[in-house]
Amino acid sequence: MVKDLKNFFALLPLYWFDVRTVLYFCARWFITSHTLIETILPRRGIIIDLGCGEGMLANLLALRAPARTVIGFDFDERRLAKARRAALRGKITNATFHIADALTYPLSDDIEAIVVYDVLHHISERADQEFLIKRIANKLLPGRFLIIREPVNDDRIKGPLNSIADRYLFYPGTAIAMRTVAEWTRLLKKNGFSVTAVRRTNHLSPFSARLLVAQKR
Repeated sequence: MVKDLKNFFALLPLYWFDVRTVLYFCARWFITSHTLIETILPRRGIIIDLGCGEGMLANLLALRAPARTVIGFDFDERRLAKARRAALRGKITNATFHIADALTYPLSDDIEAIVVYDVLHHISERADQEFLIKRIANKLLPGRFLIIREPVNDDRIKGPLNSIADRYLFYPGTAIAMRTVAEWTRLLKKNGFSVTAVRRTNHLSPFSARLLVAQKR
């Protein structure tokens, strides 16, 4: 709890651009503790934040471990501009941000871990979700990690609420393709991962949020 508050107040000033950004920052932090993800990941090497948005997680990862090289990418240049601006404010030099599509970004072979945070259910075609997991599996060496944060259909109240909020409030007009924890686990195992942990990221949040920690076999 103390570490989470420390990280929150270390990062918040970097995103003090406007009221909307600050509110979004606070909401995202409340739904999923970025500190939880940060403590799971290796403290050195290349970390990919796939679909990084405003770079909240990527900047925290870089800030807390200078030996990490954090690469974030997203297809929204406006969100990436905020990520870069926050990194500049915090004098964070080991995080870079690039515009790219998760399905086509050229992944290297020397990655320590990949984080896919709140991205997969926005890929409306399940075949494309599976293609992305397979791409990641083909690039990660044995022992390396894939961290997935997703809302899931298992949460009987929070799951539908998450879907409604995404469809009509946060991302109007976009298709959502959520799965169950069992479906994600089967897909990961099929592609050569061991699922070492599945966690609820915040019991107080009104939205569904599960963290799957997978390690390449």
